[in-house]
This record gives sequence, structure tokens and C-alpha cells, in this order.
Amino acid sequence: MEHSEPFLQAEGLHWKPEDKLVLDRVDCHFAKGKISGVVGANGAGKSSLLRALQGLTPLDSGEVFIDGKVLAELSRTQRAQTIAAVPQSTALLFSLTAYEVVRMALIPWKSALSSDTRQDRAWLEQCMKQTGCIGFVNRNYNSLSGGEQQRVLLARALAQKTEIILLDEPTSHLDIFYQHEVLMLLKKLNKTIVLSIHDLNLAAQYCDEIVVLKQGQVLMAGAPKTAMQQSVLQDAFGLPCSVAINPGNGIPTVCFHPELKANG
Repeated sequence: MEHSEPFLQAEGLHWKPEDKLVLDRVDCHFAKGKISGVVGANGAGKSSLLRALQGLTPLDSGEVFIDGKVLAELSRTQRAQTIAAVPQSTALLFSLTAYEVVRMALIPWKSALSSDTRQDRAWLEQCMKQTGCIGFVNRNYNSLSGGEQQRVLLARALAQKTEIILLDEPTSHLDIFYQHEVLMLLKKLNKTIVLSIHDLNLAAQYCDEIVVLKQGQVLMAGAPKTAMQQSVLQDAFGLPCSVAINPGNGIPTVCFHPELKANG
């Protein structure tokens, strides 16, 4: 990928569980303080790559490095102080309020017996306000809609105060307003952010770099204008498409044309 300061690096990630190739010698370098979008069809390996970057995938080979340090050699606490993750919204086994879910962000930084300070509570409230979930702070997390749950999980990630945030389809359950709100917020954080995303035009608008995956391999990586080429996207998604570049800002806009495939 085109960047000047690699901070999060994936080198030769290979994972083939039960003879199903999921990650095929993946190399990705993510720049410090930049947003990188991972795109590709369903089953391309996007979620598996994000889990590997967290150290949660039992790789057959390859390593993940954070600022030159091997991720696998870091303790669980060190990882939690460095990487925050926002999974796709999911139900919890335990009955917790939205606030209690966000409060989990304090665990890597506090001893088990310490109580929350006034500063802790103010920080959690600030993060919930930033992500638009302060209005349901006392509601049961499992009673929330998918979009509300995603905003709670994003608040938890912000509250964790990590240098890296990994997000698995953070806009999938959000309406258009909150899609842009969330991505604008991420843009302002100046953190190393890697997210999987289905909307290519949102990815082009907000991501500094794009990684295009197909069947566990990197087809192309670079700035949106570099990575989001017509031939690359048609290969990745299996549909005819057109890519137009905005002459004012250089951001590509993608339009797929399934009717051309049907007629062809």
C-alpha cells in the first residue's frame, strides 16, 4: 500500500481451516493515523482479516506487527490497550445496559477492584454522546436495534483509548445520516483505523487507503483512486461496473451494471 509510515502490518497471513482457503498469503501495511477500508464480495476474507489483525485467527503462517512488535508476543492486556474492535452488532449472553457495555472499555486500564472515578464516568458519557447513544444509556443492550447496538460498540471502542480501531462493517445497520456521522467521527480521530465496508462510494469518500480482497487474496491496495480501478472491482465482485473520478477532489464513484452481465 502507498503510505509513508507503516504502523499495523500483516505479513504473509495464511489460514486454511478444514481445507477451505480463507486467507492466502495476505500482505497489508496500514499507515499510522489513517483510515483503511477493506472491500470485497461476501466470503472474500474481510472479517477473517480483521480478526487476524486482532490476533484472534489461528493462522497457519504469517505474523501481525504493531509498530514493529509481534502481536502474538503481546499479553492480552497489552493487546487490549492497543487495539479496540467493533464487531458487527451481536447479542450478549448477559443482561447489561448500554452504559455497562461501554464501561467494558475501562477494563484494560484499571485493576479489578478499583472503582470508577468522576473522570471515568465523564469520559464514558462523552464517548456515548459522540456516537449518538447517550439517549439509551440505561436501556438493556439486547433490546436495542442493530444500529443502536453498533453505536454502543463504537462508543466502547472510543472509550478504550487505543491507537488502533478495527471495525467490521460499522455502517451496515445505520441509516444514511448515521453512516456519515460515524465515518466523519472516525476521520477526526487521527487513529489507525481498519474497517470492512460494503458501500464502495462511502469507502472512497472517507478512507485514505483501500484494500480489495478476492478469495482471501489482495487484488489491489492503495489510495482510492489507485485501488478502485474498473478492472479490479469487476474481478472482485463479478459484475460490470463503471468508475468515474471527480475532477475536483479525485474521489472515485462506482456504479455497478448487473443488467450488462444479464444481457451479455
